[in-house]
Amino acid sequence: MNQLFIDKLHESMTESNKALIESVELLYRTCEKKAQLEGLGKTLAAGAIGAAIGGAGVLGATNADKIKGVYDDAKTSYEHFVNDPATIQRVKNRAFEGEKLLKNKGYHYVDVKDHPGLYSDELNGINLEQMDKEPYVQVGWWVSPDERTYYSTVTGEVYEMPKGQTFANASTDNKGNFKGHTPAATGVVNPDEVRDCSLTYKNMGLGYPEDGCGERGYKLLDDTGLKVLGATK
Repeated sequence: MNQLFIDKLHESMTESNKALIESVELLYRTCEKKAQLEGLGKTLAAGAIGAAIGGAGVLGATNADKIKGVYDDAKTSYEHFVNDPATIQRVKNRAFEGEKLLKNKGYHYVDVKDHPGLYSDELNGINLEQMDKEPYVQVGWWVSPDERTYYSTVTGEVYEMPKGQTFANASTDNKGNFKGHTPAATGVVNPDEVRDCSLTYKNMGLGYPEDGCGERGYKLLDDTGLKVLGATK
């Protein structure tokens, strides 16, 4: 939620424009909700806010300018979420690959609610709590049997805690030694276990433009693909 936008709206409120300001605030809050973001689409939501701001012209230049001055902040916040589906899809793929490649190695899943204080609140500007409501998204970690190595389903990063410490000691200021990205960095994943053109496939140096994986060397699974391959929430 862009609190600056809400604060500026309240600063612009007078008795004569109260109804309009409250309508703009309600619209903005609604558009920020996850379900509404998907249902309304960028053009309708941003356009609706813009129309409300355009209507502010009848209230006088001062109020209109104040609202319009923070409209870009609201629009940017909204569009960032809508226009960055690849971030969410990468997290879905990371969660899937963590379970697929590490669970059978004895790794166990630890959810963010059971280990707070290690993640920040967002990834690429997208709130993790909101992202966690997406199907197939898992916000947490796959932790090794000895509790020292862990893989992030959000960032794809792998860390190993120093001797004498375990994942229970991991925090923002004490993540351990960075080992690399994707489950491959744990050292327990074999090439023949890795799906062609996946994130892990690319990370292990197995993806090249000439092998059919495309220029970037990997291909994200969409929700249908994740479902077919047995991804879980």
